[in-house]
Amino acid sequence: MSLIFRSAVYEDIGFFFYLSQCPEIRVLSRNPTSPSWPEHRAWWDQQLPRSLFYVAEQEDGQPVGVIRFEPNDNALRVSVAIAPRFQGNGYGTWLIQQTSRLAAYEYRQPIIAEVYQDNKASIAAFQKAGYFWCGVENGIHRFQYADP
Repeated sequence: MSLIFRSAVYEDIGFFFYLSQCPEIRVLSRNPTSPSWPEHRAWWDQQLPRSLFYVAEQEDGQPVGVIRFEPNDNALRVSVAIAPRFQGNGYGTWLIQQTSRLAAYEYRQPIIAEVYQDNKASIAAFQKAGYFWCGVENGIHRFQYADP
């Protein structure tokens, strides 16, 4: 797998916005409504300084996906999105594996993933990446990172 990851910077706002507009991604998100550009920009301005964001890229700089670790009530909540044209290649699992240990080390808090039951790819990706299943409630599977 020829990917690298790096910390997100303000200029990544466009790629994050693109992902937020993809119907294939949006349908499996907490909020299925796509944000407008002003809404996204306000969210980005609020989240970038307080959350840990990484971008996965091919070696040529082509962005593939993103992951965010958001501090929330004594735990980090993780969310991941892979651009539709790159889905199904194991990139989500790779990105989760590569960044979860860093986030756990930096924040010293448990990492929690909440995944809708219809999102089979994300369920599998989190399990393969070392997250253990904690249960399901109202159609949402809950996973916690187990730092090896």
